[in-house]
Amino acid sequence: MNYKQSAFLIDSCAYFFRYYFSDVYQYFSDEGHASGGVYGFTSFLLSILEKYSPGFGACCFDEALDTCFRNDIYPQYKANRAAPDEDIEFQLGACKQIAELLGFSVFAHNRYEADDLIGSLVRQVCEDLSSKNSCESLFIISGDKDFYQLLDDSRVVLWDITKKAPITQSDCNELTQLLPEQWIDFQTLVGDAVDNVPGVKGVGVKTATQLLHQYGSLTGIVENIEQLNTLKIRNIKNIQSQIQENISSIAVSKILVTIEKNLTLIDKNDDIVVKPISFDGAAKFCCQMGFPNLVNRIERLIQLN
Repeated sequence: MNYKQSAFLIDSCAYFFRYYFSDVYQYFSDEGHASGGVYGFTSFLLSILEKYSPGFGACCFDEALDTCFRNDIYPQYKANRAAPDEDIEFQLGACKQIAELLGFSVFAHNRYEADDLIGSLVRQVCEDLSSKNSCESLFIISGDKDFYQLLDDSRVVLWDITKKAPITQSDCNELTQLLPEQWIDFQTLVGDAVDNVPGVKGVGVKTATQLLHQYGSLTGIVENIEQLNTLKIRNIKNIQSQIQENISSIAVSKILVTIEKNLTLIDKNDDIVVKPISFDGAAKFCCQMGFPNLVNRIERLIQLN
């Protein structure tokens, strides 16, 4: 497949932390900073350019751990996560630098998460009809199931590029027995312990799926709340009571798990065209970060293009 008319929207922190917590990458910058996560992320971006050479590309970073708009609504949101220390901040800053030097557009925001930036880019790219460079497909480069809600067989695919084959809307339906548009309601019902999002007590994956099969949506469940106790579901009377008593908190959870898609990040698709690599800048960066061995890969990549 030719990816020249495809956009790769990268969930950058997810990949950075895979390398940061790996014992494989033991590198240090000229100034003595650990740079193993930067090495892994740089090699990862080079692999994307070497194997796929996408026409459009954006690296989206998280910078809203405790300043996200979701924290205004629910202060406990992600409160179980430690703030990044100086080492992580240094390495994430370096990752942004190398992403730009390799030609990717970089996005970060102190009020919105990377998921929201990717969701908004998906919307804007799909809506743009004015760019001279056509973008026919979008690959969300991530392994995060939160992105199921954005899938669209005609254009938008989820791809954990280091591990799995791409997941289309049809694949999502087969894997989860749910439609992408039901995924928000599913997450609302089951909650998310990783992000500290409360669900409905007593509702797990199986029960949430059964309820959504029966009523189609969270709205449908609430509208038919009096009929819930007729369903052959374990502890259904308790679940019915939990939903009735917690309508307002359920509404909050739905906001927390819904990816924001209405940010304006670009004027047109041309704004995220992958630019030519800055060889001098990238080579200097790699040497300063303690991994000059990547310079040859960058040089070969430029020659191939």
